Amino acid sequence: MDGEVHRRIARTIAAWLRLPSKVMWALCDGSEAPDRIPDYGVKPYLTSARAMTRRRIKTRKVRIPHHNTPRKMIKRTIAQAREIALKSEALPVESEANWFSKLLRRTREDRLSEASYLLGRALHYIQDNTVFPHNEDSYTHDLVERGCRRLDPSTCVEKAELRRLVGKMETYEEIDSVEPSDDSFEAMRRATIHSFAVVSSVLSSSQAPPKLNALGND
Repeated sequence: MDGEVHRRIARTIAAWLRLPSKVMWALCDGSEAPDRIPDYGVKPYLTSARAMTRRRIKTRKVRIPHHNTPRKMIKRTIAQAREIALKSEALPVESEANWFSKLLRRTREDRLSEASYLLGRALHYIQDNTVFPHNEDSYTHDLVERGCRRLDPSTCVEKAELRRLVGKMETYEEIDSVEPSDDSFEAMRRATIHSFAVVSSVLSSSQAPPKLNALGND
């Protein structure tokens, strides 16, 4: 997907979740960042055999693919974002923070923005993986991406389809369930639904809602 499409999805989700402006922009920036600042992994390989030497295992740096992305890489980024989001709860909100905390960027919104940027990077791969892979059929891939540019995420999803996940395992299962589509509307629909579910989980409070606690004690 194009960078503008990623930003469009991020803005839509941020509006639905009523995220603070600073957090929304961080999510948007992160969602297109992998196109400008790629992620890299390490891949092992065997050296060629030469006279008097044995083959050895070495590693080389490889760019993380945007399609068929290793799910463990997405999950690792999600886990990092969640850890930062949880730590933000111990910090004062910007409206109540003193000038020194604001100077050091130690407010809740600052930490949530940091988490949201990482989260946006993970969403980029989730959304790209809903599009038919380029290496399988470049014509279909380009057709789906062109179609996505013309779509508004909010018109591709029924609100009843949106889910707020609970816990790490549900979030990981959501990531594992991402599949590509050769239809633009369906790709946008899947990208939006998966992204909303993951964002709502990662940025959720560590405390259960009061009504839920009351229900459990009835």
